[in-house]
Amino acid sequence: MPIIIKGSHFYYRLIEAKVKYYNLRYTDEEFIKYMYRKSFKMEMDLKNPLTFNEKMSLFKIKWNDSTGSSCADKVSLIDFITKKGCEKYLNIVHGIYSNYKQINFKEIPNKFALKSSHASGWNFICHDKSKIVHKQLKASIAFWNRNNYYLFWRELIYKDMPKRILCENYLGNNQNQEPDDYKIWCFHGAPLYIEVDSNRSIEHQQEIFDIEWNNMPFKTRYPLLSKKPEKPIQLKEMLELAAHLSDGFCFVRVDLYLVNNKIYVGEMTFFPRAGCKYFGSYEYDLMVGSYLSINSEINILQKTNK
Repeated sequence: MPIIIKGSHFYYRLIEAKVKYYNLRYTDEEFIKYMYRKSFKMEMDLKNPLTFNEKMSLFKIKWNDSTGSSCADKVSLIDFITKKGCEKYLNIVHGIYSNYKQINFKEIPNKFALKSSHASGWNFICHDKSKIVHKQLKASIAFWNRNNYYLFWRELIYKDMPKRILCENYLGNNQNQEPDDYKIWCFHGAPLYIEVDSNRSIEHQQEIFDIEWNNMPFKTRYPLLSKKPEKPIQLKEMLELAAHLSDGFCFVRVDLYLVNNKIYVGEMTFFPRAGCKYFGSYEYDLMVGSYLSINSEINILQKTNK
């Protein structure tokens, strides 16, 4: 059997074959039930969803809101943030492209970040342009452009999203360490939890706090932070920004970076872990779900734009 190199053309073709298999086998509803059962070893209740993950799973296959889609799109999000009067929190953009050939590597900095605008997690972080393996990068971007992210997790807001590539400033430090991620969970426009992710590219650690910076008892799929971080001096500003951007949405996670005491908006995430976020117990999942109001009759969240 040949060795499968992550990032190679063959590697991506295997992923695509798996996605195609699931799409031929499962409808959207069947797929979210399969994901939930695989993640939590139990059946989900779509007729009377109570937990956070049940509600998120249902939400992602029923909700196709244009504003939500614009905020999930990393390029359109720039316009949304600007219209909200929050452009000072935007990262520097070096270019927006349709394909690999359009990228002029001579014109962008030595360190940069490439992101697929129509997906979550399809990124390329460059610490040194001279070390880029262009064959692999070209294969990655071709994979991004070939695929509809909706088909991977059935998140409906991604279904008709244009395929673009965003090049932004690199936000890490001189040691190539990525900044901690402050992911603020907002329910009906009100921040409730702050998820902190650290060392994502080395030994990913994660912990969740309340807005007063107290540790929540939740467990995650990752080890807890080795040391509790200091409460950010900018926390009040971060919470106010998250509340402002989340206004009008039943749920959204506003993902922020804090670099040299400056706040940057990374993205807005509507479905943490694609509706399979681990909290450590069913009871905690139920508790978080209690903050989210839904209309069970039509199976969508109450504040969907009309």
